[in-house]
Parts: sequence; structure tokens; C-alpha cells
Amino acid sequence: METTTLTVEQALTLAVEKLNTGALQEAEQLGLSILQTQPNHADAFHILGTVAQLAGHHQQAVELFHQALTIAGSHAPLYHALGINLSQLSRHKEALVALERSHAMDGNNVQLLVDLASVHHTLGDAAQAIKFLDQALTLDPSHADGFCRRGNAHRELADLERASQDYLTSLSLNADVSTTHVEYGRLRLMQGRMLDALKLFRHGAQLAPSSPYANQWLEHVVNDCDQRVQQFRHVGQYYLDRQDARQAATYFAHAHTFDLEARHGTLEPLESARHQAESQYPPQTPLPCTAPDTPVKLVWISTPPRTGSSWTYNVVRAIFKASGRQVQPAEGYVDEDEAIELGLKLANRPTPELEADDSAWVLKVHASVLPCSPNAIRIISCIRDPRDVLVSFRRFMRVDFERALQAAESVLTFHDLYGNYPPSLVHLLDYREIGASPEALIGRMAAFLGVSLTAESITEIAQRFSRRNVKQIVDKMAVLDDASLAKVERYHQGDSYRMADRETAFNTDHISADPNKDWRQRLSENEKRVVEARFGPWLRAHGYPEV
Repeated sequence: METTTLTVEQALTLAVEKLNTGALQEAEQLGLSILQTQPNHADAFHILGTVAQLAGHHQQAVELFHQALTIAGSHAPLYHALGINLSQLSRHKEALVALERSHAMDGNNVQLLVDLASVHHTLGDAAQAIKFLDQALTLDPSHADGFCRRGNAHRELADLERASQDYLTSLSLNADVSTTHVEYGRLRLMQGRMLDALKLFRHGAQLAPSSPYANQWLEHVVNDCDQRVQQFRHVGQYYLDRQDARQAATYFAHAHTFDLEARHGTLEPLESARHQAESQYPPQTPLPCTAPDTPVKLVWISTPPRTGSSWTYNVVRAIFKASGRQVQPAEGYVDEDEAIELGLKLANRPTPELEADDSAWVLKVHASVLPCSPNAIRIISCIRDPRDVLVSFRRFMRVDFERALQAAESVLTFHDLYGNYPPSLVHLLDYREIGASPEALIGRMAAFLGVSLTAESITEIAQRFSRRNVKQIVDKMAVLDDASLAKVERYHQGDSYRMADRETAFNTDHISADPNKDWRQRLSENEKRVVEARFGPWLRAHGYPEV
């Protein structure tokens, strides 16, 4: 580009025009040409910093804006630009200092107020973010992004009503922003409105097909809907097999609705199955399901994660062994995929062949299962305070709050699913009883499985799998000699290894180092508000303590 005939002022004006039209290379050449004439020209460094920012070179932009500030001194737009780029580098505390300096000189800059709010929110101060966003939206009531960001902050503080109002206002101002649809969808998930969330995530992904953020949330909720479809189908088939058309039709209809929304009705047999349920049998009172004479052949330990499943698994195996039954698999450690495959093979065996095998199979999964062949199969699930599941899952799996919240939500899913089955088929345990009254719990589990145990056997099983003894099993895995390595299964957990004892399936880190801390000590105040908004009514309905 020929710049020799331009004055410095003309070159600056032209550089700004080039920036506004996206011609970054030409703007950069103009800025460099000015510095050749005037090496300490602050505006030229400002131009070059903006080029670097728009090109995504945020570290270079920070250096250029610092140079400009060294020359110009206090300058609101430069501090604003510096703060934006520091934030992009995750140097949020430094960004806050720069933005506050800019704000002290330019208190009515709407975008600056929005950017200040964003940094405060990132640093965990959603309340302060709302104060800045209130100011910005008073100055500019048409700022759609500001309403969306304020909705995020209200959602963080579990003020779901105000968050919903902000998202709706943002969408009324600009309905073509993918991020707003996704953020509103996340709110709907917190409210338990899965199908509403699905529609919002799908719209967000349609607006921005290449957005990882929109597509990840869409995939997450579609997978959850698929799981609901399978769960409702399981329950519907159970009642259909018992000629209870009214109950079967209800669950098939739920399955069809979720499938229709998630996959556009690709599972058409669901609809015909519902009509079959409605037409094949007249509505009648559900048939009772009593304990059969046939011994239990397969027990599914089907639970949410971090709800005592390994303890339950080992206790059930011990109950059968105490009664003289051979327990399979002989080696306790079986991964989930293998367990599901084994369970399906067992469930599909001919009844005479199944009854001729005296083995008791015990399989542990963190997925819902189909309670087919009820004369030979039982399900035991464990329910725990979802707040404790959240903190335990976050510690054990080393994940963030959002992922741990999803694990906690599965408690409600399992409870609602298995609560629909007769107690002779599905036994729901209360996690609190494992520590408070294990012997009484083991006695009820044995009765559910049709096994008679002496009081001495029950006490021995309770002591064998006490917290103290389980911790000894776990601690032994840390001794990496040949004898101990032969008894463990090693697998990756993030960037490190975790080990599972092949006999009991207990894992390293299974026992918390500080068991006396619960969710009250481990959740922040903001996290507690989010959890209360999501689980509060369910917790109160089922007798769990409030904050």
C-alpha cells in the first residue's frame, strides 16, 4: 500500500476505516508507516494493538496497548482494550484493574460496563456483575447481550424467575443469537424442563452450526432424552406384560413424546406399542407382583454414581455366599460394558436353562436396566442426598461443578424410575442407612433376595464391609509390589492412574480423606443456591435437611 503521500492524521483516519471494514493487513501497514515517521505515536500503537486483538493475538495486543499507555498516560479506551485482552488471556484480576481505571474516566460507556460485569462474574461475584449490568441496561435498554449476561448472573444466584425474564427480553431484542438460546436452555434444565431445553439447544445449534458450545449442550440433552425413552419403555413393557393397559399406555406415551422431540420420531414402534397397550387389554387394577418360589438368579445393582453401589454390590455377593450359593462373576471386578453384556445374555437364556443354574449373578452398573424375567431377576438401587452426590462425584472424578451437577440429577431420575415398580421387584436403599444401621439394612436386603441369614452372619457381613475395613482394602492397593498388582485393575483417570481391587471392585480414592465434611462445607454459597433451585422441592418432599 502506498502511504508516502499521506499525513499522519490521514493515515490514522484511513487505518480506522480499514479496521472497520476488516482489512486488518492494510490497517497494520498504515500503523507501522506512522511509527516509521513518529516512533512514539500512541494512536499508532493503539491501531496495531486493535489489529492484534481482532486477529486473536491477545498477548501481542496486551504488549502494544501497554506501549500506547506508556506514551499516552491515562486513556480510557486504551485501558478498556487492555482489560479485554487480559481477560482473553484468563488474567482476570489484572483485567479488572484495567477496566476499573477505564470506568473511572468513562463511567457511562455501556460496553465497558458489560465487560466489567463479565469479569466480575468470571471471578465469582455475580452480585457485583448484576450491579454493573443494571447500569448498562439503564443507559441502553436495547442491549440484548447485556440482558443475556444479566440472566446468566441471576441464574448463578439461583434467581431463576429474574433470569428467565432477562433471557426472554434478550431474545425479544435479538432472536438470532445462538448463545442466548443455549443459556436459556441451561436455565430450563435447572428447572427440570428438559424438552423446553432441548428446543432451545437445537435452535442455538441451528443458528451457529459450528459452535462447540451449542452442539455440546444439544448432544448432552439429546442423550438424556434417549435415556428417558428407554426408561419409559422399560416401565411400559413391564406393565404391558402384566396386562395393565392403563399404566403401560401412560409410559409408552411418555417414551414416544421424548423420542419425538429428541430424534423426530425415529422409534415409530413406540406409538404402535402404545396403541397395542390401549387396545389389547381392558383397563384394570394393576396386578400384584409377589415374591416367587423360583430362586433369584440375577441381581442388578443399578444406581446413580457415588451412592454406595460398591458397598451394596459386595454385601449382596456376601449374602448369597453366606447362603451357600455360588456367586458369579467369580472375580468381582467387571467393567460396566461387560456387565451389561453379561446381563443381557443371562436375561435371554431359556427359562429351564436359567432355573437349572444354581449360580447367583450380581452385576453393578450406573444405568437403568430392564426388569425382565421378574421370577428370576431383581434390581437394587441406592438413593442419596443429591448434594452429597455432587460433592463426592466432583472429588472422585475430578470434574467441574456443571458435570457433577449432572451426576447429582441422576438421583432423581433413578428414584422416579424405580419408584414405579413393585417393591418385590426393585429395592430402593437409603444411603444414610449404610452408615447408621447397616445390619438392619443387610437383613432387609437378604429378605428381599429370598435368603435367610442368621444374626451372626449379618453382623459379620456388616463388619467385613465397614468403612474402616474398606479403607484397609483401598490402602493396600497403594502398595505397588508384585503381590498387590496381581490383585488390582489399573485404568486411566484423567492424566493419572486409578486402581480397582479385582475381588471387591473398590477403587483407590473410594473413601474420602475427610468423611466429616458434607455439602455444607464443600459447596460455595452460589453453588448452594443453584442446588436449592434444582433440588429443593424434591429434597423437602423426601425428608432431607435444608441448608
